[in-house]
Amino acid sequence: MEILRSSQISRQRRIIICSPRDSRDHLIRKILEKAKSFNLLSNKRQNFIFVDPSSYLEPFSGATQMYQLGLFSARAFLYAFRYIQPSFGQPSQDANRATSLDAAKITTMALNYYISTQTVLTNEFSDDRFLVAMKKVNIPFGETGVIRFNSTGQRIDYQLDLYTHGGENMYKKVADWVPSPKTANARMQWKRSNKVSHRTAEFDEAQKLEKISLQNVRMLLHQVEEVLGLWKVLVDHQFHVLAAALTKDQQNQLRSMTFKNLVINGRELCAALITCLITRFLQDNAKIDNISSILRNVCPNLYSTDDATCSMANELLHASKANQNQGEKQRQLYEALR
Repeated sequence: MEILRSSQISRQRRIIICSPRDSRDHLIRKILEKAKSFNLLSNKRQNFIFVDPSSYLEPFSGATQMYQLGLFSARAFLYAFRYIQPSFGQPSQDANRATSLDAAKITTMALNYYISTQTVLTNEFSDDRFLVAMKKVNIPFGETGVIRFNSTGQRIDYQLDLYTHGGENMYKKVADWVPSPKTANARMQWKRSNKVSHRTAEFDEAQKLEKISLQNVRMLLHQVEEVLGLWKVLVDHQFHVLAAALTKDQQNQLRSMTFKNLVINGRELCAALITCLITRFLQDNAKIDNISSILRNVCPNLYSTDDATCSMANELLHASKANQNQGEKQRQLYEALR
């Protein structure tokens, strides 16, 4: 973090951070937290550009994360490169889905080429031949753009987009970057309309800060509303019984947690209580359609559509265990795996 201190002393206005293994190292979060303690995020002339090849970008992965780090009120410009346009929900999930789909396509196409060029009957798998097959992959319309590789295995002809993060212009595209041109200026193409005048920014500062504050309050109110709605559902279904089903660590955490911490940092605990509620329905051989629908209505961010789908699958698996009819059992197992 001495680099940040040095940049502050030398008044360096543009800082580029590349974190190739951010899901493990959490370098971007550490940089932002330290920059905040140095008051760099409050400097409207400061620019941070984040590069994460995996598009993990955990500090920018949703409103809750950004609110906890105080990024909505940051006056500094926060930029990050992405393969796809981020959404206002959980953009890290969008990126993970896109990269996962492309990785699956690359693997499938490479395997098809590997098999089609196999001339000798053998049980041995050749890593070298498979790497050659992967270099042959050509996907013009991948989820993350054009997918092509050169002879050394480097991806070529792709494009990265630079987006703002934080403030009222959150997730606004400001530049394109392509690897092929020889000069840095040619590789990075800034949008003319996004060259913001500092003088204009000063005139708009009060209005921006007020809008950011209102956005933060609105987001917090939504979180409070969802937690209260979930709590009412839990109380209606014998909260003391559900809490007793938590692990000892979770019970201790629940006893010591304030409502403020529950709203801001209690997502995992809320998820555990929801799991206990669904499990109780399954143990009682009760249908979960109704309770699942209620949870989706009162706390959609705590109980997502994916959660509801998993609950339905668990219900089918639970029912198949007790079903003596083999045909019906097979049907239930098939439905659960769909």
